[in-house]
Amino acid sequence: MNRTHTTARIARIAAAIVLTTAAAAYAQENVFDASHNTEDALISALGLKTRSIRVGPAPKPFSGQAHLLITFDTDSAELSAQTRSMLDVLAHALQSDQLKRLNFRIEGHADARGDSGHNQKLSQERADSVTAYLVGRYGIDAARLTPEGKGSSEPLNLERIDAPENRRVSVVRIDATAN
Repeated sequence: MNRTHTTARIARIAAAIVLTTAAAAYAQENVFDASHNTEDALISALGLKTRSIRVGPAPKPFSGQAHLLITFDTDSAELSAQTRSMLDVLAHALQSDQLKRLNFRIEGHADARGDSGHNQKLSQERADSVTAYLVGRYGIDAARLTPEGKGSSEPLNLERIDAPENRRVSVVRIDATAN
């Protein structure tokens, strides 16, 4: 085998390792699309770890955050029907016994296609829109939810700036106060 083939083979192996590592990291990010958005999954991702005995496979660790792959029309913070459906599930989770005493940051994210100032404003409008829906429709205490626009500063997919997972809303537990 000549040096060119060896170098090419090493490059392919390295690329496979990077892709596998990236896929594993992405899978651990608690990313929820419409087909995987359930109340139990959100409670598990957002809740507090408790001591208990569980029969069956071990659940994902409590990360205190969930990334919701909700969609908005281009350059809009208006909620679509699919987005409202996902937020309905989130609202029920936030009202659950496990989460009702916790506070959360609602983070809006944008992809990097626009300029940073516009992306910051748009991501804040999206976080505000989600928060207003949860408070207005479900009566969730606004004091429990802190909307924050992140712009395009925290992409999940570094390979594709326009990837849907970069346009998302994240829900992050910000304290563990149990009243």
